[in-house]
Amino acid sequence: GLILVGAVVAGSGATAACVGWPLCNNDLLPVGTLAQIHMAHRVIAAGVGLYVLWTAGQVWRAPQATPALKRWTWVVLALFAAQVWVGAEKVVSMFPPLLLGLHIAVASLVWGAMVVWVMLAYFPISDFRFQIEETDPQSAIRNPQSSVRDYLALTKPIIMLLLLMTTLAAMVVAARGVPPLSLIAMTMLGGALASGGASALNQYLDRDI
Repeated sequence: GLILVGAVVAGSGATAACVGWPLCNNDLLPVGTLAQIHMAHRVIAAGVGLYVLWTAGQVWRAPQATPALKRWTWVVLALFAAQVWVGAEKVVSMFPPLLLGLHIAVASLVWGAMVVWVMLAYFPISDFRFQIEETDPQSAIRNPQSSVRDYLALTKPIIMLLLLMTTLAAMVVAARGVPPLSLIAMTMLGGALASGGASALNQYLDRDI
């Protein structure tokens, strides 16, 4: 959500609509659509920041959290703090191109760091292995629901979601606003089919490992 709202800020020309930080034009509830879009990005960023702090606390309190996960938590917090600083500094400095570009670059780093964060939580480095369950091929035929889940897993839906999120953000920037919903729907459908098909082929080619 934060990425998409940031894309709307950039695509709608709301980047320079707010002067001053953390308030927008010395007002918590600014007047004007562009200023409100800009301020919405800040409010959502604050909410995400609180959620990241809460999640970090959960990691540090969890007895099963590995040292690698706890160390990476500091990386996520440091990158997010750097992103907040860059975002504030670009407003105070009246939006120099260098800081505008850096804001996007650090946002990409934060996004990537959070993906790694989740992976370290689900697949600890100390126990990074996959368990293959031997199943009866006929059982899938007898259980259509299981077959649907298996085919869905072949499309790697989490990777698909990452691709579609960045695609939608790029569409907003390119259209300088929210594109027509029909265009979004067809692009998301086509992207999902292309991504899912490629992932299924990838898993078939790698079936020996």
